[in-house]
Amino acid sequence: MSPQSPSYLTQLMPLLVSWLTVLLPMLCALLPAVLFFRGRQQGRNGSLGRMLQRKLRPADGFHVYHDLEFENDYGECVRIEHLVLGSSGVYPIISTRLSGEVLADIDASVPWRRMLHGREQPIPNPLARVHGAADLVSRSLGVAPACVHPLLVVTGVTRLAMPPSRVAVFLSPKSACEAVHDRLALSFHDEQLQALRARLDTAQRTERPLSAPLPQASRPSAL
Repeated sequence: MSPQSPSYLTQLMPLLVSWLTVLLPMLCALLPAVLFFRGRQQGRNGSLGRMLQRKLRPADGFHVYHDLEFENDYGECVRIEHLVLGSSGVYPIISTRLSGEVLADIDASVPWRRMLHGREQPIPNPLARVHGAADLVSRSLGVAPACVHPLLVVTGVTRLAMPPSRVAVFLSPKSACEAVHDRLALSFHDEQLQALRARLDTAQRTERPLSAPLPQASRPSAL
């Protein structure tokens, strides 16, 4: 090492510190945006998103949307990963990946339990997200709750034990698609379907959150 090396490093350190002082806040500011857009791409291009696009085609009367945002009563935006519209109803689809053996509870306030490596662990109950998504979709689109059929797709588990629930739970994207495709009940006529599709198309194109209309009493009166 030359005699000049220590003095050179001494001169270089303030420059490095100044660069880090500038770059670190920029990276911290950009990270949430990168994670957000990565999540959007995973929603559209993940296995479930690709399966929905392939199995539920417009030619068969289905319209698939990804990463729609809905505004809740607190003014917060809630992203719903996938939503399918068809004459048989509206299907908000929530997915989660777990592992091990899972004992599920239909009470959304009760945690699920997972057996992994011989140990039992409490895990968040995803049904709370599913119920919240179904309620937001019903109110924001102005459709009856009976026309909204929420689905939960759980992948990665070796076994899932769950009592009967009003939320349909599936262990693979394929089985969820088949359930939507094979449902025969008629919820919407052509005019209703076109009106709903127009709202959802606009929300997908503009990336603006959908929100429930104001109650009649809260709407400003026309002058």
